[in-house]
Amino acid sequence: MGGQVTVECRGPAASLVNAIPDSGFGFEIDDRGPDRVRVELERASDGDRSRIEARCVDGIPVFEAEVDVD
Repeated sequence: MGGQVTVECRGPAASLVNAIPDSGFGFEIDDRGPDRVRVELERASDGDRSRIEARCVDGIPVFEAEVDVD
């Protein structure tokens, strides 16, 4: 998927703890919270990309991922 994204919830508020890309991937933080966290991971060599989004539901982070593989 391109890396690891860690999100913390405090009630309904989400905050980005960290984003660690896999080797060869870079990342861009689109949103740090509090409504959602959104991070994009991309490998420059072939354009493979993952978009990770998280929201807090009942104090628990719920993740969605969209993967584009060229």
